[in-house]
Amino acid sequence: MRTLLSGLVLGLAASACVTSPNLPTTQAKQTPKPAESIGQSDWNLLDGTDLSPIQPNPVGCDTGATPVRAGVVPAVGVNPTERKLKAHKPTAVRWELVRGYSGPILLRGRQLDGPAAVYFSPLENSPTDNSSAARADGEPLKSIETSHGSMRLYAGMRLSAVGGARSWWTYVYTDRPGCFFWQQNGRDYGGLLTFQVTP
Repeated sequence: MRTLLSGLVLGLAASACVTSPNLPTTQAKQTPKPAESIGQSDWNLLDGTDLSPIQPNPVGCDTGATPVRAGVVPAVGVNPTERKLKAHKPTAVRWELVRGYSGPILLRGRQLDGPAAVYFSPLENSPTDNSSAARADGEPLKSIETSHGSMRLYAGMRLSAVGGARSWWTYVYTDRPGCFFWQQNGRDYGGLLTFQVTP
């Protein structure tokens, strides 16, 4: 299988994303409508990429901002914040397109020094910030109960960066604290972003 992890960047973010999952549920007034120009063959290539291997003794869990070559970064507005999430709490994250990338983006993740998974879920409706809808990758792996009802969790999300789309909201969830990473793969690039999950 062709692997697109040739350009792993250990820390892909300019700003980040810890917000309450209680987001507005009104539909965006000018939601971009991405053209259906990303073929199944593109997604098949990304599906063939592997997650970065577990690091038995990571040097640390760097949550500082680093340069970004392509793809998306977790962001809320323009103010950078520490990338810290809480275990067992779905966290709403806005993924913002950078550097004019166009094409498919497969977003996944897991614990940096262990086997724990990072789960994703799409928001019910995009907030009013011109966001585009993210699509779940594959079948749900599990469900959790929240104050808003049952939430289905997936191993990854598909972001279609075409047709004027420039941001996507998802939920992110982990079962335990520790050092984790988000991994994104796109056309001819790949990257990692580490983040910390607290109890």
